Amino acid sequence: MTTGIDQKSRRSGFRRGNVVIVALGVLTAIEFVLAVSWSGNGAAAVLFALALVKAALIINYFMHFKQLWAHIATVWQEIVDIDPEAAE
Repeated sequence: MTTGIDQKSRRSGFRRGNVVIVALGVLTAIEFVLAVSWSGNGAAAVLFALALVKAALIINYFMHFKQLWAHIATVWQEIVDIDPEAAE
């Protein structure tokens, strides 16, 4: 059985996930409208910026990259210890 604190943190996580999903949907709609109605280098730059924002949202909230980042240095150090030439 979960405690009240666990339920509150789970609700907060689900709420954040829902907000991110809605934000991705809105950004996708904006991307679609811009892609259909706008042309030229300015459009490409704006669409690229929107794609980067969407990628950052997906990486941070759905792929849990923040949690993995702490372990990347450890894994890299283990790789270097196994193969000293990998660090060069």
